[in-house]
Amino acid sequence: MKAPEDKRLAAILAQQAEILIEGFRHGVMERLGFGPEDVLRANPKLAYGRMTGWGQHGPLAQAPPAMT
Repeated sequence: MKAPEDKRLAAILAQQAEILIEGFRHGVMERLGFGPEDVLRANPKLAYGRMTGWGQHGPLAQAPPAMT
């Protein structure tokens, strides 16, 4: 996603997709220009999901992802 052509292709795919699920560290997709606000502007019907990486058990299992 660092090359301009890769970002262009990802933008085309996001415009055509029904769902997008990402598992990067907090803020990575926003820095790449593919955060929820960015892609939902181009495709309002897109379902955008994030995996927290906190697992099903443990002290943060029920905590929501950090939001900026």
